Amino acid sequence: MSVRKWNPVIYVFGKGEKRDEILSWLKEAEYGFNDHEKELEPLDPKKDDYRLFIEETLDMVELTNAEIEQLCTMAIVIISIPSFKNALSISACWDLDIPIIAYSEEKINDPWAIYYCDAVAINREELIGSIEELRHKRLMKTGTKND
Repeated sequence: MSVRKWNPVIYVFGKGEKRDEILSWLKEAEYGFNDHEKELEPLDPKKDDYRLFIEETLDMVELTNAEIEQLCTMAIVIISIPSFKNALSISACWDLDIPIIAYSEEKINDPWAIYYCDAVAINREELIGSIEELRHKRLMKTGTKND
């Protein structure tokens, strides 16, 4: 049996300067990350009313999950306020067994983030520490080693 190491490929859900800052932290810490040009847009109920298109909506959820699964093996979700969009990103990662870190510089009041995320970080040090902790847990869970 060959044993291989597990290094996460991280995707940051969110926009703007905070996302750019987190990507720079990941680069400095030499973590693999996916700086996908197209930001993933999970279903957004503010844009469309999906109730009339149940079949198409289910297909869109499967497509979004497939994109997430191809993009990353760990996720960071930037939480500024509780939102349905964050909940969908977290839910998709949870369904795919992708470790999730909620990032916010303020107290997180989002019930989805508190319940479903594997870790919460409020600064660079906590974020990098959370990545290492979740990486170690995955190594232990999968029987891989860190070489």
